[in-house]
Amino acid sequence: MGSVARQPLQGQRPAQGLALSSRATHIAPAPRRSAGPARRGRYSAVAMGLHWAIASLLLTNLALGFFGASLDGADKLFVISGIHKPIGMTVLVLSIARAIWRLLHRPPPYSAAVGPLQRRVAGAVHGLLYGLMIGLPISGWWMSSALPARHAFTYFGLFPLPFLPVPQAMWIAVAADQVHMTLGWAVVCAIALHVTAALKHQFFDRDDVMARMAFWMADRNA
Repeated sequence: MGSVARQPLQGQRPAQGLALSSRATHIAPAPRRSAGPARRGRYSAVAMGLHWAIASLLLTNLALGFFGASLDGADKLFVISGIHKPIGMTVLVLSIARAIWRLLHRPPPYSAAVGPLQRRVAGAVHGLLYGLMIGLPISGWWMSSALPARHAFTYFGLFPLPFLPVPQAMWIAVAADQVHMTLGWAVVCAIALHVTAALKHQFFDRDDVMARMAFWMADRNA
C-alpha cells in the first residue's frame, strides 16, 4: 500500500520538470533586432537630410541661375549676387559635408535584386554627382573672383563672403563662366539620369532602392 501511494508522486516529478522547462522557455526574451540603418537597408537620418537639402537647394539654384542670366542691371545683380551666390555657397558646404559623411559611414547594401552592373553604374553616377555638386559652385565662385571689377556679395546680408585668391582677368572670368555653365547643364543631365533610375527601380523593378533614401516611404526590411 505504501509503495503504491508513492508511485503517483514519483510519476509527477517529470511532469513538473517539463512544466518548469516550458515556463522558462516561454519567458525567455526574444533576440533583439538591430535598428541600425545599414542593416535595415536605409541611409541614416543625417545622410537623408543632407541629400534632400542639397537636392532642393541645387534645383532652386539652377532655376535662379538660368533665370538670372536673362535679366539685366539691378535685377540681375539682386538675383545672382543676392540669392544665387549664397545658395551656391550653401550647396558647396553641404556637399563637402555629405562627401565626408559618405566616406566615414558605409552606405546600406543593395538588395540582391540589384545586379553588379547596376551597382557599378550607380556608383559612377553618384561619384559624378558629388564632383558636380562641389565643382559647380567652385566654378561660379572662381568666375566672380576673377572679374576685374568685382561685385562684393554677402551670405543673405548676414556677413560678407570672401573672394578666391585667383588672378583678376576678364579672360579668366569668361573661361570660368563657360565652365560654370557647362557644369550646370551637366548637373541637369545627371539629376535627370538619377531620378529616372530611381523611378525605374520603384515602378518597374519594384525593389527597395528608392526607399533607401526616401524617408517618407515604408522600410520593407524593418
